[in-house]
Amino acid sequence: MLKRDGAVAAVRSMFISDGAAWSGIDAPVPGIMEPSFDLDAMLGERLVRDGIAAGARLFVADIEAPRPERDGPAYRNYARLGYKIAYLRSHYSYLPAYSS
Repeated sequence: MLKRDGAVAAVRSMFISDGAAWSGIDAPVPGIMEPSFDLDAMLGERLVRDGIAAGARLFVADIEAPRPERDGPAYRNYARLGYKIAYLRSHYSYLPAYSS
């Protein structure tokens, strides 16, 4: 969590299991809810440092609303941290049929 003037400014979570770390929940979502990617970049850098200290050796992160061109601020920030693009994801949702 990053705070600005004592108030929460940005949050990102990381789950670590068996040496693998996943980070994919963030708020505000950079590029969608927030125009700046700076806070997310600072959080990402800290998560990598903390993850390594906690024993993580593989890091996986999501970029919200990925761009087919695979460019833009989020891609540059992750590349700066050493991430490589594994794949371009698609989102699926399931709404079960309800009967009345």
